[in-house]
Amino acid sequence: MSTTETMTDRERVRRLFRRLRKRGILARMNFSCCGGCASGELAELLKPQHGGGVYFHQQDADAFDGERLTAPLYIGYGAAPNGAGKIEDRAALIGRLVKAEAERIGLLVKWDGDTNTRIALIPTTKPEWL
Repeated sequence: MSTTETMTDRERVRRLFRRLRKRGILARMNFSCCGGCASGELAELLKPQHGGGVYFHQQDADAFDGERLTAPLYIGYGAAPNGAGKIEDRAALIGRLVKAEAERIGLLVKWDGDTNTRIALIPTTKPEWL
């Protein structure tokens, strides 16, 4: 397997989603057409055994130009239903997990900890047109 130094942005994102799945998170890439549909569909798929769910939808996938990010890739996330504690607190835990795993893989992350905002994975290289 590639080291994080030689991995493309797309490979890093794939690795992030694999790691999240191993942690019990329902993780979907290029999932559904838009944010509204993706959020609704993910909520239907989440089961109590999932810690939560994360996704990026088809419109978000436009951030990729081939194997690299040329714009921020926004990751939606949420907590599974019927868990212990407040859902906002559980969603914040999912957000922190996504951020930590993404940074561990070498992705740049912008997220202020607000559960009402999606997590942005920031391109590591400038687009050629800049």
